[in-house]
Amino acid sequence: MADDDGTSANPPLEHPAKDTKGSNAASIRRLRSFLVSNWRLIAAALVLLVALFLTSLYTFLLFHSLIEVGIAVTGFSVFLVAATSRRYLENNYLLFVGLAFLPISFLGLVHMLAFDGMGVFGNNTANLATQLWLATRYLGAAALLIAPMIIYRKMNWTAVTVGFCSAAALLIALIFLGYFPTAYTDATGLTPFKIYSEYAISIVLGLSMIVLYTRRSWFEKSVFQLVIGASALQILAELTFTGYVKVNDPVNMLGHLLILASFGLLLIALVRTGIEKPYALVFRSLKASETALREERDFANSIINNTQAVVMVVDRGGTILTMNPFGQRLLGANERSMRGSNWISAMIPVEEGEACRTVFQNAANGSETVHYSGRMITQSNQERWMSWSMGALKNDVDEVAGVLLLGNDMTELRRLEGELVCRAEELSRSNDDLQRFAYVASHDLREPLRMISVYLELLNAKHGGELDAEAKEYISIATEGAGRMREMIDGLLNLSRVDTRGAPMNPESLETSLQAALTNLGPSIDEAKARVARDPMPIARIDPTQMTQVFQNLIGNALKFRRDVPPSIQISARQTGTEWVISVADNGIGISKESQPGIFDLFNRVNPDLDYPGAGIGLATCKKIVERHGGKIWVESEVGKGSTFFFSLPDLATTGAV
Repeated sequence: MADDDGTSANPPLEHPAKDTKGSNAASIRRLRSFLVSNWRLIAAALVLLVALFLTSLYTFLLFHSLIEVGIAVTGFSVFLVAATSRRYLENNYLLFVGLAFLPISFLGLVHMLAFDGMGVFGNNTANLATQLWLATRYLGAAALLIAPMIIYRKMNWTAVTVGFCSAAALLIALIFLGYFPTAYTDATGLTPFKIYSEYAISIVLGLSMIVLYTRRSWFEKSVFQLVIGASALQILAELTFTGYVKVNDPVNMLGHLLILASFGLLLIALVRTGIEKPYALVFRSLKASETALREERDFANSIINNTQAVVMVVDRGGTILTMNPFGQRLLGANERSMRGSNWISAMIPVEEGEACRTVFQNAANGSETVHYSGRMITQSNQERWMSWSMGALKNDVDEVAGVLLLGNDMTELRRLEGELVCRAEELSRSNDDLQRFAYVASHDLREPLRMISVYLELLNAKHGGELDAEAKEYISIATEGAGRMREMIDGLLNLSRVDTRGAPMNPESLETSLQAALTNLGPSIDEAKARVARDPMPIARIDPTQMTQVFQNLIGNALKFRRDVPPSIQISARQTGTEWVISVADNGIGISKESQPGIFDLFNRVNPDLDYPGAGIGLATCKKIVERHGGKIWVESEVGKGSTFFFSLPDLATTGAV
């Protein structure tokens, strides 16, 4: 009678590193290391196997019962480890096979109770025991074959367990209702069905090993070796169960021992995967967290110790707990002497102490970061101007445990700011003086210049007939020079009045200023037969009179510096972000790249050698007017193709309306 309880081996569902090639020497070293590190376990297993063998010498029924109980206990342990550690398993293989061990172990116990001589199901039950044995083997082989195919898929472990139990219940029903083929007879022993079933189960187990080998990268190497070893032992056990005649034949006992060893390997694989590794990961994670925390602490201390600012931690009452090295150097004291002192009493002047204490108390009460600026007195009675930021330090229950203070030494910056203010005031006075001088000088020069022009005209009118051609040329040159001088003086007067005589700027339409400029230039436009095109102009905060000057200068230059074709002038406006950009484009002679950088400088004439009137003040005046309005002016030009002058003005939404 063939009674053997077996279950299929299941590979650990860990996701270990891929198997790598190694030399024979390395394999021998690993085997030796395994034997040395696990010699106690190996010795205990050998003692157990010897003890079981010795029981068979007394009675095979006792041997069979003990080994079946051992196999069942091991099988139930596999199920329990798989079920309880399922969330730590990295793939479904071990879980799926482990769940199958619940009904397999139960069938093994029923198989043991049905063994001939136990008397639970009557006498002469060798066939029943053999049928139950085959049922466990078929169920185990099916689980091992299916498991590698669902290794990547999601799995409901409860549904799988119910499915395996239902399959076991169906097999038991078929056996006890007489629908299961005969596996053993007293006359012939093992039937062909039993023998061929063992071979078929061995083939299925072999196929499961092949499929599993193709997915070996999903397992740690040691776990994969345990799983493959368990499957190989089960195949050997199946083959031994085909060759015995009597139940107490040595090959039958060997098959039982191989099944027990196979179950033991599976249990070891599951324990390593589901218990040892997760705990090792937890401890490694705790160690890594401790290391990371230490590194973060050291990094924070490094920053605090090397920062060029005072860093202090005080308690809610203001008592100094710690201070960084920079703060100790600035204060002229060491941390030990300052620890325990109230920072306000030790560092802040008495007359500012109350104001500083009020701000500090807000931080100590849990407010957002607060700021305070004032004087600090060092241990050597030097005065430093400090800017403090104070923030509450809270514990795990969100209570304020202390206050972090960060103090920046602003003494040097404050000194530089004072110097800058003084120099700005001096520069402003100097500019005012220069503007007054320019205005006065220009105004005072106009009267003598007017007298020179008048007397030159009288000289030419009264004595022109008496003068020769050369004298008349001299008078003409002098008159033209006086005119240019008058134009230059008028330009300087206008330039000096941009800031001093400018009108208040209010929201106005640039259309009005543009139209005034075009009206003033009307005769010149008609004379040059110029074509002027214009876009609608925006509303901006302007001085209308000064904007008229800008338009008149730019359009006048377009008329003045024209080629031998009628001028074409395009006046446009476009909004870009928070400003308006106004452009005046022409088709004139253009400006070379070399001349463009200084074109807005005072007295700079782009074409001094050509016969174009002007004193080089107009564009400088435009620049000053535009800058007074908060904008800027620039030019884009190409010789022989014309120029485009741009100036920007802040959008009304940016400057606001009055």
